[in-house]
This record gives sequence, C-alpha cells and structure tokens, in this order.
Amino acid sequence: MMSFDDMVQEASTWLCLDGPQSDRVVSSRARLARNISAHHFAHRASSESMTRMTLSMEGVMQQLPGLQPCSFLRLADISPLDREILAERHMISHFPQSDTVSKAVAFRADERATVLLNEEDHLRISGFAPGFDLWDALRMAKEVESELEYYADFAYLEQWGYLTACPTNVGTGLRASLLVHLPGLVLTREVGKMVNGLSQIGLAVRGFRGEGSEVVGNLFQVSNQVTLGKSEEEIVEMVCQVTAQVLHYENQAREVLMRDARSQVEDKVWRALGLLRTARLLTSVEALGLASAVRLGTDLGILQGIAVSALNEMIQLAQPAHVQRREGDDVSSEERDARRATWVRRRLMME
Repeated sequence: MMSFDDMVQEASTWLCLDGPQSDRVVSSRARLARNISAHHFAHRASSESMTRMTLSMEGVMQQLPGLQPCSFLRLADISPLDREILAERHMISHFPQSDTVSKAVAFRADERATVLLNEEDHLRISGFAPGFDLWDALRMAKEVESELEYYADFAYLEQWGYLTACPTNVGTGLRASLLVHLPGLVLTREVGKMVNGLSQIGLAVRGFRGEGSEVVGNLFQVSNQVTLGKSEEEIVEMVCQVTAQVLHYENQAREVLMRDARSQVEDKVWRALGLLRTARLLTSVEALGLASAVRLGTDLGILQGIAVSALNEMIQLAQPAHVQRREGDDVSSEERDARRATWVRRRLMME
C-alpha cells in the first residue's frame, strides 16, 4: 500500500497524464451510487451494522481485479490530516471524527478507480480519467461495479432503477462530471450566464472540490443533476455535448480577450508567472489563481515551455493538507505558505 508520505509527493495519475482536450478539461469522473439490499441505508442503519458490513467488504475489495493493486483504509484508523489528504485527492468527502467509525475507502494504486463505503450510500464507485474522456471514466467505474455484483445484491427496482439515499440519485445512480478551466468566461464576465443556462437544462456547476465548494483557479465542475429516466449512456452523452458547447463559448471568450485586451492578458499572464517563480509566501488559493493565469498563457501561446501537468499538480500538491504532511504536522500556517512557495518555485524550475 502506498504510504501517505509517498502520496503527497505525486499527484493522482488522472491529473498528471495528458488526455483529450486537456488544455481546457482537466479531468473526467464517473461516480455510481449503489446500496446493498441486505442492509438498511447508511443513515438508518446502526453504526455496528455498518461497521460489520465494512469489515466484510474489506476482503472483497482487495481481490477485485479492477482495484488492483488495492489499498483499503478505514477512516477511523487514520488521522484527520490524512483524511484531508484523501479529500483533496477527491477520494472521500469531509467527515468529522465522530462520523468515521463505519466508513472506509478502497482505491487502486494509480487512483483511477475508488470505492467509498458508507458515505450517503453504502458504495460510491468512482472512475477517473485525464482530460475530456467521460466514457473512459465510466468504463473504469462500471468495471468495478460489475465485479462487485458477484459479491453483493444491489438495491434495485424495475420501476425506479437503483435505489439511493438521496432521491436525486435514484435511477442510474450516475453522477458524471468534468473539471473544466474557464478563465475566458470569467474574465469576460460571461460565466454567470453559463451557470444559469446549465442549471436550467439539468446540469450543476460547482467549484472544483464539488458541492458547496468555492470556485478557485477558474476551475468548475460540470455534472448532471438528475439520474432518473435516463440511461448511463444518455447522461454521459448529454454532459459531453453540453460541455463541448461550453468550451466553444470559452474559446470565443478567449478570442475576444486576445482581440480587445491582448496587452492586459499578456500582463496578467507574465505577472502570474513571475509571482509563482519568485514569491516567498503563497496560499493555496493564490497558487491556484496564479496557475490558472499561467495555464491560460500557455494555451494561448503567450508562454512556452510550461507543462500543463506541472500546473495540474498544484491542484492537489499545493493544497494545505498535502503541504502540511510533506513539511511536518507542526508547521504553522505562515510557514506552510512559505514551504508551498518554495515547492512551486522548484517545480516550475524543472520545466
């Protein structure tokens, strides 16, 4: 099993690898919500019952081909800092210590496939892919789901589909999401119209850490809101088609910026690169905001020799828990900002 000390040195492979349209789309994720028919839903079951289920599933997870090589972690057995690291890597949600007793996570070494146990549903099966490739993310999740069906009978009704704790997930239980970089729409102040338009056709737009999170670094998570009445293929196709249209508007916004405000864009890009290469203190929000400007400059050809993968790594490796774990648990907030700035300078010098 990969240790947390090793984990905080390298970003997830779905962030590091180049994928389709990776200049605009950072990553794709398909998440399937499933419940085991022999057990009450997690919010109705006793913690003892859910703990027994978690223990029984540990052996199952460790032999699933789609999760090999597999790591299995009971969240109550790891520190709050390490749980935060898993949350920053999109493997778990944020849980208070008192709510971790029955929860666990299983994940493949490359983090392309994960299973979270006893969150809102018994199983949250996720597949990840770099770039604009929701179909591959769905393939990863479906592979693990199919393997789990040999060991568990999922709660399912012909009339409704898969039964879930939240009514919005009933049906396929699929949440298909794309993490997109939209600085053009933000700078031209058109992003509000985009968000409103997507909400009217059944899509949700959130910050890059999902529901309830703020938008940082011009990164937006676009996903479906409803799963009932549509097949998995229809959901993925809809999210892909609508996101492709969003990217078209993003391209138009970038063209407007380069036509009407080229000097201001170039100044913003070069200032951002200068700060990342020289700053002695950087918060995680500052680092992602500056990385967004540098990424835009790279995409527009203003900058040369900056790898998108280096900027993507900041999405995880510049986050507070990752920096704290690399530098030591007793590092102060200001010292953490200083260590983050040092790490960013060194990472950009490698390009």
